[in-house]
Amino acid sequence: MTRAAGPPEKAIRVLDVPASTGIASLASYERLRRDYRISRYVLGDQCFRVLYDPDRGCLFDEDGHLLQVRERSRFFSIYRPHARGNDSSPLTRALLLPFTLRSWYLKRRHRLSGATDPVPILLTHPDIEPHLADGVMQLERVNVFEDIPGEYDLILSFNLLQRNYFPPAAIARGMEKLGNALSEDGVLVVGSPDVGGTHLVARKQGGRVVIVKQTGRF
Repeated sequence: MTRAAGPPEKAIRVLDVPASTGIASLASYERLRRDYRISRYVLGDQCFRVLYDPDRGCLFDEDGHLLQVRERSRFFSIYRPHARGNDSSPLTRALLLPFTLRSWYLKRRHRLSGATDPVPILLTHPDIEPHLADGVMQLERVNVFEDIPGEYDLILSFNLLQRNYFPPAAIARGMEKLGNALSEDGVLVVGSPDVGGTHLVARKQGGRVVIVKQTGRF
């Protein structure tokens, strides 16, 4: 994919993952539109909506998994981040044991059922909604550790595949899945805010993903 001096012959397909609220993607979208026609700009993430049960004060994800429970003056979060993904030391597991037991109890007590009528809450920023209406920008659930449907001419992935989130094997798997979703001559740009900053630019050539530029280590 090369920069076009005039209107390009082919409109590009873009995947931006993780999209989060989508507000950071707007700058990339507007910048790309100056030089390319965009047929699809997909905001990819694992969750774009949550379901809130006001009667019980429970917040669920789109698959019905309990996320938070309202208590007297706060919400109790079912999940806690570890130092790296799901890795934890024996000391960490011991310190988290009270929290783990309470989370287990709440998940058994509060389940999303057909008897409830939860309120769907869209997690994207309001500035994204007008772009969703024109059909070019789209929301799709994407897991970078699984096969990604479709092909893209440009894939952007920032603040996801970083060492304080995932172990090296998981990062390598995510890189592979992103590369597999590239079209021939497509470009992958990955960035991580690790110490000093880590960035990678790769291109698919002859069916292989070739690194063009890299700073730091994933």
